[in-house]
Amino acid sequence: MKDDEERSTGSVEKAQATYLLVEQIKDLSNGKREWQERAELNESGLQRLKEELEAKLLEFDEKEADMMEELQKLRAAIDPMKLIGVQVRQTPTRWPQGA
Repeated sequence: MKDDEERSTGSVEKAQATYLLVEQIKDLSNGKREWQERAELNESGLQRLKEELEAKLLEFDEKEADMMEELQKLRAAIDPMKLIGVQVRQTPTRWPQGA
């Protein structure tokens, strides 16, 4: 009779241990799925940010090119000889006292 009780108790303990293992496996599986979903969301968010960054960089490159073109036009419109004349006239003939 004692052997039957031990076997019965052992069977119950094995069943409980099996149930606990199944529950742990389910939890791990659910946790894994949750982390995979998070990773996919982060990956799609990162891709979106990369696309936004590329668009901004393109926009900045275009603005820089426009500004460089405008600068070249302004430089071309300036007569260097007039600049030299302006600089000569602005140079003081005598330095102020105490300088």
